[in-house]
Amino acid sequence: MSATGGWALRGWLARHRGAVGAALALLVATGILATAGGFAEASRVGGALPVGEPVGLGRFVVTVERAEMVNTSADGTPFDPSKPARVRVWLTVDNVGRKSVPLALFDSVTLLPGPPAADESVRVGEEGRTFASSNLDPDLPRRISLERDWGGRQSGPAPEAVVVVLHKDVPPRPNLLLAASGPVTGPAVGAVRVPVLDRRTAGAR
Repeated sequence: MSATGGWALRGWLARHRGAVGAALALLVATGILATAGGFAEASRVGGALPVGEPVGLGRFVVTVERAEMVNTSADGTPFDPSKPARVRVWLTVDNVGRKSVPLALFDSVTLLPGPPAADESVRVGEEGRTFASSNLDPDLPRRISLERDWGGRQSGPAPEAVVVVLHKDVPPRPNLLLAASGPVTGPAVGAVRVPVLDRRTAGAR
């Protein structure tokens, strides 16, 4: 890693120290749950949240609905055969605040990575569209998707489940120039283990 990259990483860790620590603690609890009998024991341990339950995070109420392995975009366009399959998680986001929030500042849901992929970025989509519109408006629940490449090819077994971490909403604070800062990942509230449905076309499985 270059000196520049090292300082950038240190700076990111410093800004997100609380969220990183909470996420690591949550993952440890997740491992304990799996060893002790799975997420059915979540109510005894805490930290695990069920699929389909609305969770208040501050300005947002988020419901994680389902996850699927896909080789088509949200608008139904098939992927190029050279591109890997993706895991897509659907959720409903309800802005219960008073102001519209740019989607770029929505940073309350983390889709944990799977097998190494050339592109580790998480894409945001909307049902029937490749990309979601730009704002989360008050009292207008939106169904959006988070998706990421899963491994390096379209074929191969789908994961049994993926883990989605929900974070407390932290509104951006004005900086010295009175401009809003970028999204800040708040402390982890809980994790949702979402079973994955294989919705790839038959030839890609």
